[in-house]
Amino acid sequence: MVPSRDELKGKTKLPTNRLAVLPFVNMSADPENEYFSDGITEELLNAFTKVDGLQVTSRTSAFAFKGKNTDIREIGIQLNVDRILEEVCANPETVSALPRS
Repeated sequence: MVPSRDELKGKTKLPTNRLAVLPFVNMSADPENEYFSDGITEELLNAFTKVDGLQVTSRTSAFAFKGKNTDIREIGIQLNVDRILEEVCANPETVSALPRS
């Protein structure tokens, strides 16, 4: 039986140098760009796995959050990472129309 997070609290180390690359969000009007967005995410995942000392969450685990509006802190806890990369892909013609944070 796998122990719950509460049972492990205080008994495990905090994650260090663990990265999750979340699926890039396709903000273009063209649904065909979804393939492009996923491709960028996969290329980054593959590149980061070659960095010594960096542990990268699997594609399957990261893509489980695709299209979901989960709080980024909760994603970090669920994936047991201390760093998360998230981004959007948009047509350069529509970038000026995107909301700024």
